[in-house]
Amino acid sequence: VYVPTAPDTAQDIATHSPNIITDEDRIEHLRPHHLAYLIYTSGSTGKPKAVGNTHFALVNRLIWMRDQLGITREDCFLQKTPFTFDVSVWELTLPFIMGARLVIAKPEGHKDPVYLSQEIRAHKVTIIHFVPSMLEAFLAEGMDKIDQSCIRQLITSGEALPRDILVDWQKRDSGVVWNLYGPTEAAIDVTFWNTSLTHIFVVFQLVFGVSCTSLVLVLRVGMLVVLV
Repeated sequence: VYVPTAPDTAQDIATHSPNIITDEDRIEHLRPHHLAYLIYTSGSTGKPKAVGNTHFALVNRLIWMRDQLGITREDCFLQKTPFTFDVSVWELTLPFIMGARLVIAKPEGHKDPVYLSQEIRAHKVTIIHFVPSMLEAFLAEGMDKIDQSCIRQLITSGEALPRDILVDWQKRDSGVVWNLYGPTEAAIDVTFWNTSLTHIFVVFQLVFGVSCTSLVLVLRVGMLVVLV
């Protein structure tokens, strides 16, 4: 049990209002361009910086994913990404758009393939995210022990998705695999590819843009090709 000991805690609790804040209580009504969340990222500089995204950007991203994955109230999400990473944003918020179920993994549970397998089976998880390196460990240590056939959509991002890992997953016939990419500044992801588009990787795999995004392909010869 945690017992707060800070001198001002008791006073803060005593004066705290449990009432829900509505638009009428705000100094300014909530608008699409207002800040929705901040996440600190080191990016390519190695120095932490605050990245903010608006309500419009977040809602656009969630609605796109809802429609692309066909999310319904029958789905179940396993939230396992630490909240310091942007994937946690859609893990925590997307289920509530359609009234789906949300299962929250225990602290550090995302590092334990066997624990994840048990949670997936116990709660019949249908939507789950892995970084490819953790997916490889999951396939090697967790999935062989317990049937994961309930998973219908597997999302990967954060790293390149090696072909051998994808093939290993497909051998088990365990749902569509999505490979997403995007900087934290762009509300999580801006490009996608999935196994319903093709069943093998080629030298260059064409990706597609998330709604309300534009993709520009920069060729080595210096040409710019607008994809979306």
